[in-house]
Amino acid sequence: MEQTWRWIGPGDRITLRDAKEAGAEGIVTALNEVPAGEVWPVELILKHKAEIEAEGLRWSVVESLDVTERIKMRAPGYPAARARRAPRSHTHGRGEIG
Repeated sequence: MEQTWRWIGPGDRITLRDAKEAGAEGIVTALNEVPAGEVWPVELILKHKAEIEAEGLRWSVVESLDVTERIKMRAPGYPAARARRAPRSHTHGRGEIG
């Protein structure tokens, strides 16, 4: 079992160093600055991941992936919104990036 801590991002008052010192091995986080329904840019994913790894932790869980109401309700534009998700070629192995 892995001890994980939730981290909001660089503005969180609890730092990655705090989490590591408290015994965390992994981090649960998301790219909260990316609007719901938008594809996460690979560059932002890699930057966030590198920041976590620089403290000797790993990004264990992606949390709070926002799904727009248009997708939930299959409203007009639903297929187009669904097609905008990141292509599978951006993932490696167990869905890891980088």
